[in-house]
Amino acid sequence: MDGTGQDLLKHFILRNKPHVIAVSAESREAFMMVEDVRTITAQLAEDGKCPPINFKLVDNSVAKIIAKSTRVKTQFPENRLLREAISISRMLQHGLLEYAQLCNTDEEIVKEKLHPMQDHVPRKQLLKGVHL
Repeated sequence: MDGTGQDLLKHFILRNKPHVIAVSAESREAFMMVEDVRTITAQLAEDGKCPPINFKLVDNSVAKIIAKSTRVKTQFPENRLLREAISISRMLQHGLLEYAQLCNTDEEIVKEKLHPMQDHVPRKQLLKGVHL
């Protein structure tokens, strides 16, 4: 993270005082970002500017599906990244409830990759197995 990004993050943390920071575990860069953010927040805590902050790496596969759903697009029409961020924060609060959002009339649950061979199962059979 460059100096400008660090300054923006420090300002954001000091202004909003988060209890936890969730990072989308999309790639290896997420792990590096967590280390950068951990360093910044440790420095802020050491200086007495904020309390220690927890970090969570969150799987974003559900967030990507939910961000594309029509229901969420009507709630948050701004942009896809905002919808993903909202879904990731909801995963932190109550992950099972966010997964349950996929069980809807659009049958978005089949978009979640539950098994590597899932694409080889007919959609109707997959839905029957998922909904038991």
